[in-house]
Amino acid sequence: MFFVFYFVFVWFVQLFVLLALPLLVLKAKYKHSLPARFVLWRNAFPQKRIDFWFHACSFGEVSSILPLLSVLKDSHCETNILLTTITKTGYDKAVSLQQMCGNERLHIFVRYLPFEALLPLWVGDVRKLLVLEAELWLALFVVAKRRGAQAVLLNARISTRSYPKYLRFAWFYAHIFAHIDRVLAQSDSDKDCLQSLGAQNVSVAGNLKILNLPTTQHLFAPPMRPLVVLASTHKDEESLLFEALRPLYIDSKKPPFTLLVAPRHPERFDLVWELIQTYFAGYTMARRSADGMFLESDIVLADSLGELVEFYAIASVVVLCGSFVPVGGHNPIEVAAFGVPLLSGHAIFNQISLFDLVENYQLIDAQELPDKLANLAALPKTCLRKIPDKEQFFALLK
Repeated sequence: MFFVFYFVFVWFVQLFVLLALPLLVLKAKYKHSLPARFVLWRNAFPQKRIDFWFHACSFGEVSSILPLLSVLKDSHCETNILLTTITKTGYDKAVSLQQMCGNERLHIFVRYLPFEALLPLWVGDVRKLLVLEAELWLALFVVAKRRGAQAVLLNARISTRSYPKYLRFAWFYAHIFAHIDRVLAQSDSDKDCLQSLGAQNVSVAGNLKILNLPTTQHLFAPPMRPLVVLASTHKDEESLLFEALRPLYIDSKKPPFTLLVAPRHPERFDLVWELIQTYFAGYTMARRSADGMFLESDIVLADSLGELVEFYAIASVVVLCGSFVPVGGHNPIEVAAFGVPLLSGHAIFNQISLFDLVENYQLIDAQELPDKLANLAALPKTCLRKIPDKEQFFALLK
């Protein structure tokens, strides 16, 4: 009876979104994803039996699947893979993995995950469902199980900040975990949290993302001056950090470093460019997309996708954002893989298990940033210190 009421509820949500759909698709990031998810536009389930269905939310989670796809690519077995995601950046990354790993034996299909109300009408024949991190959609697991699939929650985590919210709805998550056969948690604390919510057969395998360390194509030569990267900035965060950096620019005709600002969301590129022009008037500035000599400027807007690790590789220090405002932080492993000094705000509650894998990072307040950047040579270089249990991950592919 619970599932009947739940599906009635999600159908009400479905109808509400359909009414608002003509307005929502005016936003570029929803133009393709919402029609695909809510009316199945160009989004049919593959007409083949799917051996492994991977579902991940967005860019970072989709990227972490690469080591598993690489194992399947080298297995020399005929295999059908379905990759589903929710965001446009996640979808684009999934397409790139399809092009990278797909071959005559490994058939990879990329789709947007339909909204829950449509899943019973959409899901076909699946052998194993592997869901990344905290994508706990009840209908996804219920429908997959009713199609005979084994369901696995992979790279599972519950942040310390969000755990009380999960706990308030423990009765609901108990219904979800009743349909999940196995859980691979990122850490012991994640395991404890997940078990308290009803998860069964939970083991700690570490973080899958560390198996997918970034590589660089050496697109850029290091600039003449040190390069400071403000990575994955968010709304209100740029203004906060730009204000904090003012003391380094006052009465300085030529700043001691090149400042590169990389906003997290592409739709904010133009807005951040306006902020740069406001805060740094009088200094040279450039956009990555428009100026081939952009690294010679005082301030640079990295308005490109997929190049952030290229900047990490030549950076003197990375200021990892999403942590000076209550977003929860971003992945520090990609920085530590290059041995670059790393500064972050204190709000890393979504990434604690990843920061546990890194040594020598520093958590600071925005007001401390000028002092840290005034003495770049004193900043310690980061490194990685833990390797996850590969065998537990790869065993899922049998």
